[in-house]
Amino acid sequence: MKCSGGEQFGISLRAPFRAKLSKIASVLLGRRQMARTFNRGIFVAINDPGLKKQIRQAAESEEKEFYAHRAPKEWLEALAPLGTDSNKPFLETAPWLIAIFIQPFRVLPDGTRAKTYYAIESVGIATGLLITAVHSCGLVSLTHTPSPMSFLNRILGRPTHEKPFLLLVVGHPEESAMIPDISRKPLAEIASFRTAKS
Repeated sequence: MKCSGGEQFGISLRAPFRAKLSKIASVLLGRRQMARTFNRGIFVAINDPGLKKQIRQAAESEEKEFYAHRAPKEWLEALAPLGTDSNKPFLETAPWLIAIFIQPFRVLPDGTRAKTYYAIESVGIATGLLITAVHSCGLVSLTHTPSPMSFLNRILGRPTHEKPFLLLVVGHPEESAMIPDISRKPLAEIASFRTAKS
């Protein structure tokens, strides 16, 4: 369904999500090339109600600051048609959250650091693959990026050198769920084809 306003990205508590998420992980990590891509990041799947509540509270605190003080006027105007605000109930009602972290370096067994090259690019690609896998399993997802997201390290017990990249909300859409009416650009505006002359 389409909507002109109001944040109504509802996610319900139906279906055996652990089994589906396990299937997604096994498919993605079972492929050598994909496994290498995923090695640059950490994916923390959360369904503990207490942790989800803490994440919601921390995210809404940052979002309130964003909407009230941090966001430029132009940014708020761009968000207005989407109907978003600082209230993020889906962070608690969704069956699963997946917190994605970038590892700019790895800590080796001897305590030294090894730089992780192309970490941002690799985690971005891996996240796209994960979203595609989530949808192919009959689930839906919502990307959430409160700023800053360092509260995720604290709540989830992740090392401070890991950088939060994205919070992926996963579940089935509620019966009343609505999505913004955003049209896609035509192919000619997003792609250019340079072919050999015959």
